[in-house]
Amino acid sequence: LCSLIPMVKTQAVYNAQKDACGSASFSVSVQPTPIPTSTSYGFNDLTAITTDNLGHIWVANGNGNSVTELNAKDGSLVQVLSASSYGFNQPWAITSDNLGHIWVANAYSNSVTELNAKDGSLVQIVE
Repeated sequence: LCSLIPMVKTQAVYNAQKDACGSASFSVSVQPTPIPTSTSYGFNDLTAITTDNLGHIWVANGNGNSVTELNAKDGSLVQVLSASSYGFNQPWAITSDNLGHIWVANAYSNSVTELNAKDGSLVQIVE
């Protein structure tokens, strides 16, 4: 059964092979393109992470006052949403719902930002 798992160069497949087969013999070189950096991805004091049902990963960047959206298939950068447009002020927690929304709790402003998971657009800021 383990030999039927395809050798695709992704970390997720490597981890699945390792977990399913109990072996670390599946050597995979994983190098995303472009190579993520804290500057290009907006990472700064990562405080929370969530996924949605549209194939996105959302990361709250506490000290960066931003949220980073990644493509769940390959980890590539989709966009970085910044404080000035979204009211982020120390985003501390993040979650998604089944209706296509991303919810970000902002610690310093005692507010919650609601985003549209399809395009990252601002729905509302609840204070």
